[in-house]
Parts: sequence; structure tokens; C-alpha cells
Amino acid sequence: MFFRVQCKCNKILSVFSGKLCKKTTTFVTNIYLKMDKLKIFYARIKPYLNKYIITVVVFVVFIVFIDDNNVIRRVQYEIKINGLRQEIRHYEQYRDQSARKLEKLHSSNAELERIAREEYLMKKPDEELFVVEPAKKK
Repeated sequence: MFFRVQCKCNKILSVFSGKLCKKTTTFVTNIYLKMDKLKIFYARIKPYLNKYIITVVVFVVFIVFIDDNNVIRRVQYEIKINGLRQEIRHYEQYRDQSARKLEKLHSSNAELERIAREEYLMKKPDEELFVVEPAKKK
């Protein structure tokens, strides 16, 4: 078997022609060592390579990573759904509080007057209004 290889010293040499420099010999030796490692790896996994195991592995990879409804996306959707449910609960509580406040406003004039004075700074004609604000922190 003869093939040509470019040496690291920029010479083109036939690998088995007997004209090898030291760098080319090292290069070819490294290739054969890597091939030996691949052969050893293949020999180790060969007993596990049958059509059933390969089919199951391909199926699992397809379900977990490739499919439109894959497992990763379903977990992300569940997280998003839980977050939206919490948000719904928060807004339902806010709605209930607002409904209670509105009911109080409709039921008593004293509550309506208190809200008008505190939030909208309204006053009766014969009253004076003093607004006290807390000091700002620097």
C-alpha cells in the first residue's frame, strides 16, 4: 500500500517508499495508534450493538431531543404553566381585595369620605389641609 503524504518539512513523500523523514514517521505512527484505539473501542462496544438496543437508543434520542413534543419542551411548558397559575392566583386575590374595597365604598359614606381625603386630598369648605410627607433618604 502506497500513499503520498506531505511531511511537516514541506516535502511530499511516499509513506512506504523508504524515504521518510523523522516527522513523517511520527505522523504515520500517530495515525496507526489512533486506529488501534478505535479498534479497541469498537471491540468493547460490539457485544452491545444489536438491532434492539440500537432501536431503543434511537427512539429515546428522538423522544427526548428531536420530536416536536419532546421531553425538554414539555418540562419547559410545565414550568411556564405553573408560573402562570401563580400569576392567576395573585390577580384573583387582587380582584377580591378590590371588590371588597368597592363594596365598602358603596355601603358607607364614611369610607367614601376617608378615601377622598387620604388619596385625593379633598377637603370640606371650612377645613384647612396640611400635607405631611416623610423626609427623603439620601
